[in-house]
Amino acid sequence: MTGSVATLQQLQAVALEPVDAVTVTILIDNVSDMLLEDQGPAKRVGDAGRPLPQRPLGLFEEGETVDELQAEHGFSALVTVTRHQRQHRILFDAAVTPDGLVENMRRLDLSPGDLEVMCSATATATTPPGSTG
Repeated sequence: MTGSVATLQQLQAVALEPVDAVTVTILIDNVSDMLLEDQGPAKRVGDAGRPLPQRPLGLFEEGETVDELQAEHGFSALVTVTRHQRQHRILFDAAVTPDGLVENMRRLDLSPGDLEVMCSATATATTPPGSTG
């Protein structure tokens, strides 16, 4: 079905197996606000005992400041599925720039090497040449 859109008749049901946990980590979004508090199931960096990432800044008395997540046009989410104490990491989309994605992963202490699969909704600057997403 390369290059075409599937109709409902062409789609087949996918059997899903139960999992122990699913965690969605937003890596890139249009806005980033490190001062928002946890709300409902959303857990934010810096709340619940998780320290905000810091970076050196000599102008401040403490010598450092918050290393905020980068915001940019687009979206990227890391989905971590845990089953039988084994984690699988899937990257959904990669926003616009490779630097924004990799830098935010660094700030969140995540490694691109831990990703198993990347799914892209559209071709972006981080999509390999010739790929349609």
